[in-house]
Amino acid sequence: MTEKDVQIINKEEYISEESTEQKVIFDINIFEQIKGKELDLSVEKIFKIPLIRNIFKRQKEEYYVVSQKEHIIDCKNTKGKARIPIINKRIINKEIQEIKAKEPIKYVHLGGIEILIKACFREGIDTPIEIYLADDRIVEPIERSIISAVKGNLIYQKFKFIISAYKR
Repeated sequence: MTEKDVQIINKEEYISEESTEQKVIFDINIFEQIKGKELDLSVEKIFKIPLIRNIFKRQKEEYYVVSQKEHIIDCKNTKGKARIPIINKRIINKEIQEIKAKEPIKYVHLGGIEILIKACFREGIDTPIEIYLADDRIVEPIERSIISAVKGNLIYQKFKFIISAYKR
């Protein structure tokens, strides 16, 4: 059976922020080919005809954004909290607007954050440092807002760590 033999009666596609649905209604010849197959829900296994297989393939566009920001912490904040805004909704929306996509972008995946802290004083001074990366949208209980915590020392002038969504 070739693509010319397939008679698609109806084709529907529904896309929302929560889900996507695709439906194709075809004739009995295609149904006869499918019903004898072993139950494997992959599109390639069920539909050997490229026309129908391509209908059910989701088109996924991926864009990668790498940005660098620098924040200077005043010396008076060295004993206590210093809030450094790394990323927020406004920054993400600005980055999305700069991407020329065919369709509106609905999902954003934050792959990782790399933080590098450089000391502005002489090397060799024992300077312990604790850093907590927290999501400030979570207020109660405050412990649940912590994404990552790191302890280190600025004795060698630089302290670098990476927070990634992938477990290694």
